[in-house]
Amino acid sequence: MVTDRAAADFRSSSRIRTVLSVLLIVAQILCVGWMAHLVLRDESGLAQQIYVFLIFALLALLMYGFTRRPVFSLGLVALFIIAIHALSTAKFEYLRAPMLIEDASLLMRPEISELLLHGYPQLSWIFVGGLVAFVTYWVAVIRLESPRPARRRLWMSIGTIAVASLGLGVVIPGPGPLSVVTAEDADPSTANSDWDLISRFFASSMHTGLKRPVFAAPLAPWLATGTAASPVVSVGRPDIVVVLEESTFNPQTVLPFCTPALCERPMLTGSPNSAAVGPLRVHVVGGLTWLSEFALLTGMPHSMFGQAGQFAPAKVLPRVKYTLPRWLKTLGYRTVVVYPVDKHAYGGAVAYPMYGFDQVLPHPLITSGQREGYWDLSDRELLNYVQQVIAEEDAKADHEPLFVFVLTLQQHGPHASALNGQPPRDDRPTFPTVEHELNAKLNDYLTRLDWSNDAVRDFDAALAKRGQPYVLAHFGDHQPSFEGLLRGQPKRPQDANVPADFVTYFNIQAGGGLPRSGYRVSAAYPVLDIALLGGLVIDVAGLPKNPYFAANIRLRERCEGLFIECADKETLSAYQQYIFDELGAVAF
Repeated sequence: MVTDRAAADFRSSSRIRTVLSVLLIVAQILCVGWMAHLVLRDESGLAQQIYVFLIFALLALLMYGFTRRPVFSLGLVALFIIAIHALSTAKFEYLRAPMLIEDASLLMRPEISELLLHGYPQLSWIFVGGLVAFVTYWVAVIRLESPRPARRRLWMSIGTIAVASLGLGVVIPGPGPLSVVTAEDADPSTANSDWDLISRFFASSMHTGLKRPVFAAPLAPWLATGTAASPVVSVGRPDIVVVLEESTFNPQTVLPFCTPALCERPMLTGSPNSAAVGPLRVHVVGGLTWLSEFALLTGMPHSMFGQAGQFAPAKVLPRVKYTLPRWLKTLGYRTVVVYPVDKHAYGGAVAYPMYGFDQVLPHPLITSGQREGYWDLSDRELLNYVQQVIAEEDAKADHEPLFVFVLTLQQHGPHASALNGQPPRDDRPTFPTVEHELNAKLNDYLTRLDWSNDAVRDFDAALAKRGQPYVLAHFGDHQPSFEGLLRGQPKRPQDANVPADFVTYFNIQAGGGLPRSGYRVSAAYPVLDIALLGGLVIDVAGLPKNPYFAANIRLRERCEGLFIECADKETLSAYQQYIFDELGAVAF
């Protein structure tokens, strides 16, 4: 009786195991099929498709060498490639940039994980769900699929692993006709496309090193071109405050349905004491603030350096010779960063000293643990703390002029989520022609913009009351992504064919008796490149220029505020040859 029951249990267990094995095989076939569908749909050419399929086959062979489970190996690698595609798609939706192999290290950073967990829980749950599915799949297959028998298991495995590794070493660099897949994009507009997301990821492993920018040889050297003279230098050294306004742009400049009455604010369009104001050409969208910082503080767009430029603070900055903070220190300034999160977050404690800052000061509410940063620390609180920093310097007997760089996070996404420190969700149909969710996000954005506008207005008034010369510059580091909803919206055409997604604003205000004769600003720039904004701040402050910033200012004048889109390509080539070859702006 017991024997019969055991036999029945065994047969039942065997049937269950068989059914599960069949279901698992079907799931693996579906995974491979879906992976193939994504490759054929989203890889732009035959070379890209062959490249991905070869890598898929070699990775599966490599896994087989370790496990001797063929079905498991195919399914696991298919899941891996599907995950790469999903992450690449998400990054492009939010940041309009392709996923690179080095991005994997960023996902492991605790501050990135915390931001995703609190601000974008939908992405966090997708990531966690994918990880659970991956582990479940791994455990299930290991239990249900037995390893293939082999007489010489060790040598067979070693041989398979060696062949697969050798094949990957040949294929990933892109031999012969596949070289078109791995060639580094020289045109940022090509790199920032949602084609070839998988092949770009693998090919990015070939472009991790810093390379000298490629440009046409100029016909005449830089100093031989007819450029305007530098502005007059003022006698004093005004305090300089530069405020990076997170995710801030002028919607009226970009969105056709945004009227001036609804969308413009004085901080965007100018105040009576604005020396220069207008659209700002940035080189990122939706995020990557540290790349806008790099362009402002070094006078060079990160896109000049290809893929390595995506990690400019780590890969380019250590080799940079000239920065705005270093030059101001040479002129006797004390240079300070006021930070809205812990100073170690996002590499701030490492990068800012390399830029030339003397101190990185997190807001006291952050260091005391009363605030987490991000949305619960307002622009007003940050700027009030800047006033305290300035007052402490004023009280010193050996008072030095200050350069304070302030980062804000009040406008950081997500929008219309009513997170701690954010406004309540507002579904009023302010923009009836757009979809409901985008309308709510714009309402949220404009509410926060009002908060920033009032804080900047009051901060400017407080600086003016000191009766000492000052320059207050503020700018948007990139447009918000609105969780991908802005991507499909029609945009107003911009001057000089600047991509509308890469336009924010800048405003440089001056006061406290700063002599108007101490600087000269061109009447108007259609768009100003962020890499030329630092030179304009020096101009408005009436400060001396070193050869690097003198050249930066002359380029701005010759190219009417543009850098990448400069119509005078001869001048642009001569400038690049001058700063890289003669000044040694970057040590390659």
